Amino acid sequence: MIIISFFITTFRLNTTFSFEDVRHQRFAPETLIAFTAVKVASQNDVARNQNIMFENVPLNEGNAFNSQRGVFIATKQGVFMFTVNLVHVNQPNPFHAALVHNGNVIVKLHGESNTWDQTSQTVYLTLAPGDEVYVRNIDFDHETIYGDSYSSFSGMLVWEL
Repeated sequence: MIIISFFITTFRLNTTFSFEDVRHQRFAPETLIAFTAVKVASQNDVARNQNIMFENVPLNEGNAFNSQRGVFIATKQGVFMFTVNLVHVNQPNPFHAALVHNGNVIVKLHGESNTWDQTSQTVYLTLAPGDEVYVRNIDFDHETIYGDSYSSFSGMLVWEL
């Protein structure tokens, strides 16, 4: 069992004018939920509001990532961290994607037009069981997301609530 502790020290002045050291400990979640999903094949002709798929899932502790839909579904309530890295191929339009939580855009990713470009975002979210998080193309049709293990989507439970 891995234990991560954070110590907060506070001092109280009592009637004898001595200090009492009070320590509070926090521990890592008992349930391990973590995934890494990697894009192996390029995804061509991606439509606006279409999920970006990640075919290779080398880590899926807790089985919360659904590779058929490209969606992470929370099984516990807690604070989660997500990271997205995408490579956009040389196309005439810029590339815009988003990390989405239950249909709401949390952060956007941008790739320049007429050049190869890599973009990334990292966020922390509080999720409840059943909440969904995924990566989606936004703004332009006919996009291509490069594979060859250059694009990925990862997440993990940081703190169980």
